[in-house]
Amino acid sequence: MHDCRKAVFGRNNSVWDNDITNDCQQEINVRTNQWSHLVVTFNQSQLSMSIYRNGILQESKTGNCVCGSSTIPTVQDIGDLFIGKNYTGKIDDIILFNKVLEQQEINTLFNLETCCGD
Repeated sequence: MHDCRKAVFGRNNSVWDNDITNDCQQEINVRTNQWSHLVVTFNQSQLSMSIYRNGILQESKTGNCVCGSSTIPTVQDIGDLFIGKNYTGKIDDIILFNKVLEQQEINTLFNLETCCGD
């Protein structure tokens, strides 16, 4: 989670969850204490990534970040995965796949029944 509590995924570029409102404080209010189902896909061979919230595509990008006139990585790839760095809240049911999920598979995950109740 980053600016205005929006989800972001980065690796030599970044994809962001879309705004729900047009105001950062309202965005924080709407997102606080609300569960969201987030899926991020990354295709290393094509350098393509996408982020989905509640089964809906929010943003997709391909290639490295083009910052000004040169291509500059936005993060240092040291092989580590950080989930929820500097995030205060709850994260549940993290699954890592060894393939890029298709839209139908993302929808199936989003529509799964809860396993254990509240």
